[in-house]
Amino acid sequence: MARRRTPPKKQTPPAPRPRTRPATGPADLVEEAADAAAKAKAVLPDSVPLSEPAATPETGVDESTLRSAYERYAQAQQAYELALRELDKRGAAVAAAEAEVARRADEIDERDAVQDAREMDLRRRDDEAAQLRVKLDERDSELLAGEMRLVERQEREKEEILASARVALAATLERVEAERRALDEERERGREQLRAELDDQRRQLHEERVRLQKERRELRDLKRELDLRQEDLDDLKELYDERLENAAEAATESLRLQYKHLEERHSAAREQLDRLEEQAAELERLRRAFGHREPRDVLESLATLERENTALRQSQRSFPEDAMARLTALQEEKLHWAEEHAVLVAENASLQRRLGAYESNAVELERMKVTKEAAEATVRAYQATVEDLRKDMEGLIERREGAAPFPACTKMDSTYGTPPEELLDEVPPLPELISRIRAYIAQQHRIYYSERDLRCFLAGLATSQLHLLQGISGIGKTQLPQRFAEAIGAASSIVSVGADWRTPQDLMGYYNAFERKFYESEFTQALYQAQCPEFGRQPFFVVLDEMNLSYPEQYFNDVLSAMELTQRRGAAPPSLVLMSAGVEPAPALLREGRKLLLPGNVWFVGTANHDETTVSFADKTYDRAHVLELPAEHQSFKPQPVEPLGAISTAALKRSFTAARRQHGKRVDDVREFLDGALAPRMLSEFRISWGSRVRRQLGSYVSVVLASGGSITEAVDHVVATKVLRKLRGRHEVRAQKLDNLRNELTAMWHLLDPDEPPTYSIRLLDEEIYLRGDV
Repeated sequence: MARRRTPPKKQTPPAPRPRTRPATGPADLVEEAADAAAKAKAVLPDSVPLSEPAATPETGVDESTLRSAYERYAQAQQAYELALRELDKRGAAVAAAEAEVARRADEIDERDAVQDAREMDLRRRDDEAAQLRVKLDERDSELLAGEMRLVERQEREKEEILASARVALAATLERVEAERRALDEERERGREQLRAELDDQRRQLHEERVRLQKERRELRDLKRELDLRQEDLDDLKELYDERLENAAEAATESLRLQYKHLEERHSAAREQLDRLEEQAAELERLRRAFGHREPRDVLESLATLERENTALRQSQRSFPEDAMARLTALQEEKLHWAEEHAVLVAENASLQRRLGAYESNAVELERMKVTKEAAEATVRAYQATVEDLRKDMEGLIERREGAAPFPACTKMDSTYGTPPEELLDEVPPLPELISRIRAYIAQQHRIYYSERDLRCFLAGLATSQLHLLQGISGIGKTQLPQRFAEAIGAASSIVSVGADWRTPQDLMGYYNAFERKFYESEFTQALYQAQCPEFGRQPFFVVLDEMNLSYPEQYFNDVLSAMELTQRRGAAPPSLVLMSAGVEPAPALLREGRKLLLPGNVWFVGTANHDETTVSFADKTYDRAHVLELPAEHQSFKPQPVEPLGAISTAALKRSFTAARRQHGKRVDDVREFLDGALAPRMLSEFRISWGSRVRRQLGSYVSVVLASGGSITEAVDHVVATKVLRKLRGRHEVRAQKLDNLRNELTAMWHLLDPDEPPTYSIRLLDEEIYLRGDV
């Protein structure tokens, strides 16, 4: 809501002295004072002093004229003093305004308006000061013109003025000059004082503006933090509400399904019961008809009755007629009572069925009541669980207040806060460096790398920040960067890649808003450690073990993009964004509380096996990386005893790479000319394979360092062609083996243009493997 602005106080101007016209400001007063002084000086003769208005007979000037001139000069002096007092009052008004600004410092919205008003006032005062300076300069010009007029007048009256008048005139001029100098000094002091006051006001306003901006930023950060907390609480509430609603819906749905199932069972039982009742009624009717006897007895009875009937018929003929009539009436009465008995039995059965149904419904209702009470108890338990979780969350948030969101990185600020005392600023000659590293690794760890592999690894450091070490398991892929770092006094860290990594958060960790803690991964800790003062000036190797267990293009994509930015000359070191908003207190080396720097002293070395448990690297990863395939076996040798090299600085290592590029720049140009002129047209026209500026840039660095390390031109170029160009033929099943065989022969033939003494064995071996896999040559 907009606040009502308070109008600035109006300053009451001082009461003016009686003058020919009212003064409107210091500039007018000074102007009038200077004008009056000029007029007084113009009227006064050369020999009349300004300190006393008495007439001098020698000058021949009228006393009234002198007195009038003296009064005008006095008025001018009073006006100048009045102007100085006015300036002092204005300074007091400025101080009052500053006190008013300090009093309203808590009203943030009004401060901008007050600042604008003061800036306008300062600009107005600057304009007034500028006008004052212009007018003072004009008055100086007028005084100078008056002096010229006096000189001319002296020239005209020179013959009439006596020697005494010249002496008096000289004295007068000296006094006028002294007073003018005093006036100039006073004017300059006033100007300096005004300038100092204006500068002080500008400085105070600038400080006030800076303080207001800082307060605004603090309020904005506080609001952002409160919004984040509110969002977290809203998310948690929605989560618990959703869980509670889902639980209630699940319980209701379960009860509804149980009720429906029971209804279906009840209907099925009712239908079955109806069928059974019909069968029972039919059976009962038959049993009643046969006197509730067994069928065999009924048949025997029927036979007996037939025999008796036959006998009765025979005897009937001998009975009298009235006996026969009584017998018939008794039989009819017996039938009537039998029918009433059957009706009563049917009614009893119906009542029994209704009683059974009522009892079943009562049991079902009782069961539903018990189920309902259980569901209500479950809902109450869920509500109690939600309340307990809410209290736990609040307690956790309270416990986390003030704790470090990055505990491991924050601890590193103190653990690794001391830079190393001595680092080597000069690297030995690269052939000697390779020889000593090889001997040191063999002597200390019994691992026998070839000089060619170590040259390839060292040249790769000048080529890219990402290395891919390939080969079968157990040949020392993980050991190579660790032992190389140990040999040159550098540091390394191993990060085990998970098979389920899919996002950058799997690599770098994630932020838990409820706990206000960032779960730092091994990768994040290693990258932060590399920036600490203890390691910041040395090479640092981050080893991504089994890098192709997951797709690096997914979890490593942010790092690949950041590494691409480091290739731009003059660009600032890129950063990896860990989360969307900053946290406090953040580690010292974390930018904006949320960004992790990707320093230039870090190299990422990924090891890769190729089997059924791994994935293949994409072309974008291969293009950005330096690839080294280690042999299945290393040739052992007896190392010469060597002393440790000492800790080599990153700057010294990179300077050696730069020197190698300068030394072998001409040879690199010959290599580029060979590839672009001989190999590039053949690969583009026949296989649609080309390479861009990144490969050309990597080629220059790699070839230069290999040559400077004692390698041959074929060793360097053969590796680049095999890993950057011919590798793209893998998986191209549409390319026939005959074409590959022709390429093999042509590559061997054209290689003589580059190096007639050594063939490209790596490239030929790769082409032979592809030809063998196709199997049609």
